[in-house]
Amino acid sequence: MNEPIAARVTKPTHKRQQFLKNLENSRLARESSRFKSYVAREKCIDFPSA
Repeated sequence: MNEPIAARVTKPTHKRQQFLKNLENSRLARESSRFKSYVAREKCIDFPSA
């Protein structure tokens, strides 16, 4: 924990930017795979109960 203050301040910013980038990539992947329409179809199907 003897790192300079500047290093401690910039680390969370980098992690946040990486997180937001991953979130955007995930959203784009779901859109391109038509995940939403898959979920809508699954919701309409009635599964028989055991």
